Amino acid sequence: METFYDAIKVGAQMKVVNRKTAGNKTGRQKVPFIFFWGIFFVFFAGIFVAFLLYGQKTLPPVYEEIYTSSPDIKKEIKIIDYALYDALYKNRIKTKNVVFYDVKTIHKNNLVWNFTNVLIKCPDYRSAKRLKRFIYALSERDKKITVRMLSSSDSMATFVVSVQGHRTHKISIKLKGYFLPARKRKPKIAIIIDDLGYNKDIAHSFIESGVPLTLSVFPLAPFTHAICLDAAAHGCDVMLHLPMEPKGYPRVRPGPGALFLHMTDKKMRQILRRDLKAVPYACGVNNHMGSAFTECKNKMLVVLKELKRHGLFYVDSRTSALTVGFKLAEQLGIPSAQRNVFLDNDTDEKSIRIQMERLFSMARHKGMAIGIGHPYVETLKVIRRYAPHLKENFDVVPVAELVH
Repeated sequence: METFYDAIKVGAQMKVVNRKTAGNKTGRQKVPFIFFWGIFFVFFAGIFVAFLLYGQKTLPPVYEEIYTSSPDIKKEIKIIDYALYDALYKNRIKTKNVVFYDVKTIHKNNLVWNFTNVLIKCPDYRSAKRLKRFIYALSERDKKITVRMLSSSDSMATFVVSVQGHRTHKISIKLKGYFLPARKRKPKIAIIIDDLGYNKDIAHSFIESGVPLTLSVFPLAPFTHAICLDAAAHGCDVMLHLPMEPKGYPRVRPGPGALFLHMTDKKMRQILRRDLKAVPYACGVNNHMGSAFTECKNKMLVVLKELKRHGLFYVDSRTSALTVGFKLAEQLGIPSAQRNVFLDNDTDEKSIRIQMERLFSMARHKGMAIGIGHPYVETLKVIRRYAPHLKENFDVVPVAELVH
């Protein structure tokens, strides 16, 4: 039986014979070989040119919150969050007794991170004491983490947790006898899925997730129109996801249809009107990126006045702690709201579940909360997983019902 090695050996011998007997035929045999490589080169050169001209334009813009997060800060915050949830689970603290007052985006010294303010209601002194020990032990897990007690009494103790000197968590522990009465009505939750327009299949999957989501769509993406029509046909609200200048520009680019600080008021209005026309059925607007733009009062006034003229609401994505968007919209009498939680800055499923629990906690505490997610498969999985819990314990509504 001929082996692979024998076949290679015979082939080599035949090549030697062919070289000796080819004579004048050699030149004619080279023509097909050169012709083949010529076609090969032209074909792949065409693909490369097509990528430069078309492919780069259709790549979805980077999500600013992920791009600008400090890796060190993010890593340590993740350690704290995971440890906190493990401690709550081990101490059998019910989710209704964990209250997230807020999760704020902090910009400082070219770093970006989330500051979490949480209240934990303990059923007895024993569980409260164990949680206090856990909080102090955080500094032993990592040298970059420090813990300081702000205040302490018989009913409550408050701690501040910092990473590399930056405050990341405020954790308050409260005893059962001092609980506030529970709300009788179901809290309201709205979930916005941002950055849609580059993949109509994942958009359709979110539409059919079993949860009434609000879809925020880029104005000039390849599948903007198709996604808007699909959403409207299934009863989902649509928003314009308006690209705005980030602080990292031009290193970080917000994508087509963006508003920039150097633009004149007339130019901004022209672009905004074109963007709105590109997104059929849009009932409101929220910003994509915009950590620089949303801090500029004069520029935001131009945008918000134009939205008011069109009868649209505004949701501030809060990509900057210094944003003026929400306050300006309120002053102008424009229906408005602001984001409470980003669900998937970290795309690990456990991290997304933690953010979902934070969203639930804020809704229970405030009566309503708004979460923003992105078109990730992991985000879709978590939303589907929580769909029964959402329907049973919350009133999930389009974000248009939470603006005021």
